[in-house]
Amino acid sequence: MRHRTAARGRTALAARTTLAALAAVLLAGVLLPSTSTAATPLGGSAASARVAAAAKATVTATLVSVSPQLARPGDDVTVVVEVRNGTKKTIDEPRASLSLNRYRPSTRADVDTWADADPDSDVGPVLAAKDAPDALAPGATWTATITADAASLGLTAVWGPRPLAVTVTDGAGSSPTTSPRLAVVRSFLLWYPVGADGAGGSSETVTPVNLSVAVPLTGPALEASDATATATAIEAATTGRLADVVDATSDVDGVTWVADPALVAAASNATGAAASWARQVCALAKAHDTYLLPAFDADAGALAHAGHDIPRGSAAVTSARCGTSETATDLRHAWNDGLTWPATGTPDKVTFAAAVRSGRGLVVTRGSQDGPLSPVTPASDTPDAVTSVQTESGDATALVADDQLSSLLARTHDTAAALQLVLAQTAVIARQADADPADAAQLLATLPRTWNPDPGTANAELDALHDAPWIALQPLSTLARAQPDHVVRRAPAAASASRKELDPEAVDALLGARTSVGRFATVVEDPKALTAPVEADTLAPLAVAYRSDAAARDEAVRAALDASHAVTASLSVVGGSTLNIISAQGDVPVTVRNALDQPARVMVELHSTDPKLSVLKTPEVTVGAHDSATVGVPVRAIGNGNVSAYVELLTPGGHSITTAPAFDVRVRASWETVATTVIVVLLGLGLVAGIWRTVRRGRSSARVTRAQAPEAEVAGTPEATGQVPVAPAPPGTVPPGPPSPRDAAPPAPAHDPARHDTEDPSSDPATHAGRSGPA
Repeated sequence: MRHRTAARGRTALAARTTLAALAAVLLAGVLLPSTSTAATPLGGSAASARVAAAAKATVTATLVSVSPQLARPGDDVTVVVEVRNGTKKTIDEPRASLSLNRYRPSTRADVDTWADADPDSDVGPVLAAKDAPDALAPGATWTATITADAASLGLTAVWGPRPLAVTVTDGAGSSPTTSPRLAVVRSFLLWYPVGADGAGGSSETVTPVNLSVAVPLTGPALEASDATATATAIEAATTGRLADVVDATSDVDGVTWVADPALVAAASNATGAAASWARQVCALAKAHDTYLLPAFDADAGALAHAGHDIPRGSAAVTSARCGTSETATDLRHAWNDGLTWPATGTPDKVTFAAAVRSGRGLVVTRGSQDGPLSPVTPASDTPDAVTSVQTESGDATALVADDQLSSLLARTHDTAAALQLVLAQTAVIARQADADPADAAQLLATLPRTWNPDPGTANAELDALHDAPWIALQPLSTLARAQPDHVVRRAPAAASASRKELDPEAVDALLGARTSVGRFATVVEDPKALTAPVEADTLAPLAVAYRSDAAARDEAVRAALDASHAVTASLSVVGGSTLNIISAQGDVPVTVRNALDQPARVMVELHSTDPKLSVLKTPEVTVGAHDSATVGVPVRAIGNGNVSAYVELLTPGGHSITTAPAFDVRVRASWETVATTVIVVLLGLGLVAGIWRTVRRGRSSARVTRAQAPEAEVAGTPEATGQVPVAPAPPGTVPPGPPSPRDAAPPAPAHDPARHDTEDPSSDPATHAGRSGPA
């Protein structure tokens, strides 16, 4: 079992310190110093801070290498240190002494105690020393190489780390125990006699710790709305830091990439070195454990605190040209998904819940001593990295990175000392398993998003971890499948927003704009042409990288909102003047203008604020690219009055696009009926008046009969001769009497001697002139 207490280590340490006080001459340096200093996480240790603060005014010693890193029986040990004189005084006879403490630390606290010990604390017996060939002037450096032969080590057959130190003094033959110490560098020798032949060999069984190393592939904050600035930033990153990260980690099994797909996609669509870097990542990721971040490495904490899920990003921003063909690869389907990596060390429960809701319940966190997710009951054993966090949305799986190991691996200075300390810490953790493979530790180390390594140095460090027999590097996907431990841990905070994250109002505005453009794009045949640029604009300001530049982020937010508004404002209603409705039913004409590069199909909905005007239908119209079209909206008028109305454009799915300003409609529904009635009445009156006038005046004397009309004088017709046949009276009919004076024919006109008639006087026998008989 791995359950040894820190008290055991401290008791042994105290006992050895007592013996050291009784036998200082014989055992000096063999035992660890009896310091009670609490273990301080590396990367922020008290000793490191003191050295860094006084480096310009003191003599410093920096570990360059310890070889071999795994010392076996019969191996000579060589330690190289660089000594720098930061004082204003010359060191006349610099001397570097190599010491080894044969006590084996059994806990991580023991390891930290040695690493953080005061420079004046015991360093152990000297195995070998090296004198500088010349004096060391102010500001000068000296690389000291000290070798201890195998016979001088005197180590037992128990494998594990052994404390060593290099002490700098002034004076030929000077000793750390008798001369003032100018500088001390503390590290560890990794003693590994397992499987070695001879008296020093060991037959111990080693149960390796399972260590996963997660490396983010995230870039700088991208100004998606500024193509030139984005291309410049990507080019700089992919030829600098990101190129070094890939070179340092690409060929180490067990190292996992956690990549921003939008960054890789943007780089693949660029030219030159950026495109080459993207193709390299795509090719290596096929055989490399790679996880997918949200597009543009969106800040999970900011989204969660604004009440939003974590957007995954669409194919428009996650598709990369990974090969030479024009076909793009959607990285969402090429890499492992479902992971969240918040910007802060340990997120709050609100962020955990948002990750679960978003299908990203595998959450990378960072542990700390006495912090959230740390064990409630301290123990010497290192807890496993996998634990479960309960949220209102379900259980999340937290992968808790070891804070100390992560800080040591992230160092870009003093890397040799950091590596030896990582090897020492992992060796102690491995020994806690007590040769029980089922109890092997599950560890995680994470590197920061800004990690900027030297490729050669970082690759050598990772290779050393890979080659250490007590370390089994495993990909993150394997760690994610491990069962959560049962250690009782401190709960994460319920809600704890960082002042560096984007405020909820801005998050709402960005995601609202993204949604609006997505709905708006349904009016055209090619929606991606509208949504892809705006999606990049609205997601890029959510990047974790913007936490370090709030001013640039605010500008990116404004640019994104302007870009989305420009798209949704491409369809508009042409304003009109006051309209008159004088009939019970009619059409209200509405003109729609389209500023897009492709035709748009919209629904035109008229809203009336008064029941006097009722809208009968919402018509649909297709407007050509960079064109306008007018459509009539059918309405019914009820009563009279002035009505306020406005037009709203809708997508085919019924989502609002834009609302035009209100306008007035004069409703005069009875005017048409009244006008018709007036016209009919006037026509009727005219007809009646004409009839009455005709009856009132009678036949005009100026009128002639057809017999008298010149045009009726046609030869051979009865009208021409005046002999119009009269039907005989029926039998028994009494002939009519003489005509009444009213019915008498009008008197004949007087004879005009000047008129030369061409016709003879009438010879009608019925007249007096033609009557014969007695006089």
